[in-house]
Amino acid sequence: MNEHGAHPSLEHGSAHDTLRWGETLTLPIPPGLSVEGPPISFNRQLIAAHWRWPLSWNCLVLITPQFNADETADLTLYLNATVGVGQAIATTVYEFDISSPYAPQQIPLVIPAQDLQITASVSLGFLSKEPESLQLACFVAPVTEPHAMTHLLDKLRGEREEAVHWMPPGFNEAAMGYRR
Repeated sequence: MNEHGAHPSLEHGSAHDTLRWGETLTLPIPPGLSVEGPPISFNRQLIAAHWRWPLSWNCLVLITPQFNADETADLTLYLNATVGVGQAIATTVYEFDISSPYAPQQIPLVIPAQDLQITASVSLGFLSKEPESLQLACFVAPVTEPHAMTHLLDKLRGEREEAVHWMPPGFNEAAMGYRR
C-alpha cells in the first residue's frame, strides 16, 4: 500500500508493468561468416511488457545495418512476438528483408495485447569480408489506456462540482461505466 492507501499495482497498470518496454541490441557478424541454416538469435529479449487488461501497443522497430558499402547480399530479420490476452497466448513472426543498399529502416507496428514479449533472430545469406554488425532497437508504448477514464471518475466522485473543469455540460457518467 502507498501513502494514499492504494496498492502500487493499481497506479500504473501492474506491479511489474515496466519490465522491458524497449531495448537496443547489436548483432556482430564476424568475417568469413556464411549462414544458410537456421537464423542466428540475438542473446536478449527486446520487449517484455504487461498491462492489467488488453490494449493496443505502438511498437517502433529501428534496423540499422552497419555493413560495408561493397556488400551485396541479403538478410532477413525475424521479430518473434508472443502475445497474451487473458489466458490465450499466440506467437507470430514479423519478417523484414534487408538488402543493399543498406539504409536504416523505421518500422511502426500496432499490436493488440495484454502481455507482449518480442525476441529477434536474423538469417544471413552472404560471406562477410570484414567485421560487420546489425543494430536493432525496439520500443513499445500503450496507445490507449481504456480504464483511465473510469479511474479518473472514481477519483473525482465527491469533489465539488466547480472543481471539475474538464467535463462538458451534460456529461453522463454512466456512459463510462461499461468498462467495469
